[in-house]
Amino acid sequence: MKPLKIFFSISILILISITIYIWLNRNAGEWTTHKKCADCELLENGKRLRLIGTIKIQDDNKMFFTEPQTGKTYHLIPCDAKCNNHLNQWFKKVGFIDSATQEPIYFDIEGSLDTTKQEFLLASVVLLNTEKAIGKFISFASGDKASMARFKIINSLNASVNKNDTIVLGYHNNKEPDAGIDTAMLTFVKYYEQNDIKNYYICPDYDGQQGIKNQYIQPKKIKNQTLKELKEKYDAVNEEIFPLNEASISEFRLPLYNHFNETQRKQPTLIKEVTWEINDTTLLTIWFIQKQNKWTAFEQYKWKKGMEF
Repeated sequence: MKPLKIFFSISILILISITIYIWLNRNAGEWTTHKKCADCELLENGKRLRLIGTIKIQDDNKMFFTEPQTGKTYHLIPCDAKCNNHLNQWFKKVGFIDSATQEPIYFDIEGSLDTTKQEFLLASVVLLNTEKAIGKFISFASGDKASMARFKIINSLNASVNKNDTIVLGYHNNKEPDAGIDTAMLTFVKYYEQNDIKNYYICPDYDGQQGIKNQYIQPKKIKNQTLKELKEKYDAVNEEIFPLNEASISEFRLPLYNHFNETQRKQPTLIKEVTWEINDTTLLTIWFIQKQNKWTAFEQYKWKKGMEF
C-alpha cells in the first residue's frame, strides 16, 4: 500500500505543477486591457477594427504599427496606458523580431482607428506565429485586393496545416513570386479577417518573393544572376562568409585556387559560400566575390548529400 500512496502523492504534485504552469502562461500569446478607464469606455462605444502587421518601438517608447497590405503606419496607443502599464512588459517578453530568423514578428491587433491623427487605440494584441511548409504549386489567381497562389502541402515543417492540404497564399501584385515556381518553401501567417477562401494565409509583408521561394535551385537558370537575385527565388540551405587568406582549403574548396594566384590567396578577400538543393539527393554550392557592391558568382560545385571532405 505504501508504494501506491507514494504514486498518488507524486501524481497530485505533478497535476498541481501543471495547473500552476498553465495559469502563469495563460496570456503568453495575447495582451488585452485589464482595467476600465476613460479611453477604454470610449473604445467600447466605437467601431472595433482588426489589423495584421508588424510593430516597432522608438527610443521614446512610442510604438508604431505597420499594415503590410496598405503600407500605412499608425501610432499605437493602449487604451489602458494610464490604468495598467503591463503592455510594455508583455512586449519585452515577446519581442518584435524573431531571434532565429531576424524577421519581423506579426501581430493581430484590435481597437479603434483615428485616420485623422493616424492613431490606433489599442484594446488587444495577439501574437501570430510565422509558419513554414513545403508545397507543390497548383495555380495562380487574382483577387480584389491581392493576388493568390494555391499549393498542395508536401511537408508541414512548423505549420498548422497538414500534408496533402491545399492552401492559398495572398501577396501584393508587385511582389509576386517567380513565375517558374514548382516545389516551394512557403513562409506565411494566418489571415484572420473574414473571407470566403478556405485555408487562406498571407505571405510576410504581402511579399510573394520572400514568402514563396523555390525549394530547389535550377542550375540552367542561374547564369549571370547576383546572390540577391538568387536568394529572392531559391531557398538556401547554408550560407557562410570567410576571408580567402583564412580559408580552410580542403578538396571541397580546391576550385577556388583556379581563380586566385599565390599573392591573391594571402589577401583577406571576402568569399561568400552559399549552398542550395538541386533535388532530394544533390546540392549545389556557389562561391561569390563582391564586385561593385554586388555579390557575383565566380565558381560552383555540384555534389551529393552525405559526401565528406
